Amino acid sequence: LTMPLRATRACFGFWLASERERVDLMRIYGAGNLKDGAAGDQGDARAYGDGLRQRLVTFADIDGLADDSFRFWVDSRPDEARVFLDSGAFSAWKSGEPIKDWSEYFRWADEWLHHPGCDFAIIPDVIDGDETANNALLAKWHQKVGKRMQFRGAPVWHLHESLQRLEYLSVTWPIIALGSSGEWPNPGTAKWWRRMAEAMEVCCDENGRPNCKLHGLRMLDPAIF
Repeated sequence: LTMPLRATRACFGFWLASERERVDLMRIYGAGNLKDGAAGDQGDARAYGDGLRQRLVTFADIDGLADDSFRFWVDSRPDEARVFLDSGAFSAWKSGEPIKDWSEYFRWADEWLHHPGCDFAIIPDVIDGDETANNALLAKWHQKVGKRMQFRGAPVWHLHESLQRLEYLSVTWPIIALGSSGEWPNPGTAKWWRRMAEAMEVCCDENGRPNCKLHGLRMLDPAIF
């Protein structure tokens, strides 16, 4: 499987098909800078022409690109294009200026999650934070996002967090995201694989079927998905 686009950040979605759902086993979401210096949505148009049908739309580009990209993907192509919403927490953390006030993201996500072309939204997280800090953001998500949309959010389990938290999230939420962090910051290393094996033991049944849908952050390497 190839991705004919340059993305500064990429991720994949793993979707488990049930007998009643006609969904792909896996969805690949293009992410990062698809504009490549082009104006407007030309970069998105090129990616679409190359075969991309799923797109990450990040709040980090809320200056106008985010909403423009969203409208390009789902308003003009509602039958085949899908998006999910990213909080931009990782980009902000990498820049050294982590986001403290998520009220605008909550408002933005609550609005767009009502669109039928939107699959889900990443719930904001503290990349290098502890479980208390991340659970507090889950509580704020419940407070700020409408009840109908709350479980369209995906909490992030960080590899440095406890397996007990992962188990709880996997049986409580329809979809969770997996984020590499702490001692396991780099997807694909031997140490990282061992930690992921521990995680899969917790959030899958005896036949290897996940308790919920799993979304891997920064895991577009074909060897991983």
